[in-house]
Amino acid sequence: MIEINNSVRKSGLPRDRYILELREREREGLIAEIWLITKKLLPFTMGKTSYGLVGASKILFSVLPENVLPIDNAQWLHVFKTVDIGDVLRRMVFDIQKWEGITGRQLNDLDLSKRLTTLPSVYNVMAMLARPKT
Repeated sequence: MIEINNSVRKSGLPRDRYILELREREREGLIAEIWLITKKLLPFTMGKTSYGLVGASKILFSVLPENVLPIDNAQWLHVFKTVDIGDVLRRMVFDIQKWEGITGRQLNDLDLSKRLTTLPSVYNVMAMLARPKT
């Protein structure tokens, strides 16, 4: 994780848009590395009623907020319908690219209060709204 943080700082890319601004090949390498880290975290975040995905995604978001979004159980099960964080990150990038292409606006500029600081944090708000209403 330290290597990823260092690469974000040294890249010259905007921190808040890092994962989106990477070239596709570099992004795929980053996503593969995040998936490996996730698999290493799962034994520590698993519980009797949890597969550990929520805990792992929240740990990764706290350390890598430019690259990972925190995903709750409802999002894993009903929004993303996968247990592969790489699939979630690819979908996030695709959705943001598509939205920005249609609107001509950058997603991270929508929060005028500037409290949401990275694309994953902005996208997570949308993913929370997409959860089923109970």
